[in-house]
Amino acid sequence: DDTVRRILRDVRATYFDGMPFIEVGMEYDGRRVSFNIAFPPFTIETTVDIRVHPKQMPTLDDLVASEFMTPNAATFLRALAKSDHGFAIVGEPESGKTTLLSALTHELPNPDKTISIERTGEFRPPESLQQRVVKWGYGDEEPITFAEQVEQAIAQSPECIIIDEVLTDKAEAVKQSLSMDNPPRQIWAFRGGSVTKRLRSAMTMVAQRANPSDPDGMAKAVYDRLPFIIITKRNKAKKKLELLEIAEWQYPE
Repeated sequence: DDTVRRILRDVRATYFDGMPFIEVGMEYDGRRVSFNIAFPPFTIETTVDIRVHPKQMPTLDDLVASEFMTPNAATFLRALAKSDHGFAIVGEPESGKTTLLSALTHELPNPDKTISIERTGEFRPPESLQQRVVKWGYGDEEPITFAEQVEQAIAQSPECIIIDEVLTDKAEAVKQSLSMDNPPRQIWAFRGGSVTKRLRSAMTMVAQRANPSDPDGMAKAVYDRLPFIIITKRNKAKKKLELLEIAEWQYPE
């Protein structure tokens, strides 16, 4: 508990009684660090999960060299990043989503017109790319939720928004980006499994929860605005991260 209080103090976050969990980030010795802290009764006891990223995040070429992906996959992803198509990177926690997304931000055509909305600030994007991170409130500082950061980012009229990461139980964060006319290009990191049928159900559920009054329209908006899906996975047998699949949504007229 002393360690958790010190972490929260250092990242300028306040814990309130009854809060089930908190996700915060900081930089230590040039490395991005993410803390996921869960509290009772959400868990049996206070639990802290810590992710520490390297000082230099890998590039697409580095990911090819480490056999995370094939050269052909890297060629396709470079072209996708430079296009105006939206896409989602999908995977379980610690499957390489943030690592891949960070590499792809360096391939975007106009990073100065791109805004990322993050929970803990794990990216290492180009300096010209604006990062907005959740604020939990500290002292006189007002908290800013993930959904509020998305709204404020859209209000700046960027060409592209990066939303990391979209959760099923926090669907309100993407309501505006899915329902607005002339939306910015969208890139999501989505926490979900790699089985196609379950993934389709999970992303449809997010859309429907975002706006229950128009479930079909919101589901179609997901397919229209995120036509490509990139699935990452931790290969436990080989003890490494892998790009599992690149897919494109198909649906009947």
